[in-house]
Amino acid sequence: MGNKDEIELAMIISAAIRRNIEGFHAKHIPDEHMKELNTLVRDAVYSTILCLRGGEHDIKMLQYLKTSIPKYWENPKKIF
Repeated sequence: MGNKDEIELAMIISAAIRRNIEGFHAKHIPDEHMKELNTLVRDAVYSTILCLRGGEHDIKMLQYLKTSIPKYWENPKKIF
């Protein structure tokens, strides 16, 4: 289980993601799906933060995630 700082960081990052997809949500994702989507985002962000601690399983998961990045993704950019 994460500490208070890890939980807060996950919530802040998740809020940033949610803020960034608001326009997409308004056009394409019905409100009734957002609760589930928000939970999926928060849990994925939190789990990734916990993986950064670097245990054996965590390192394997980060390596797996790295290999899962599609080649067509562009580099991230600052949005705010």
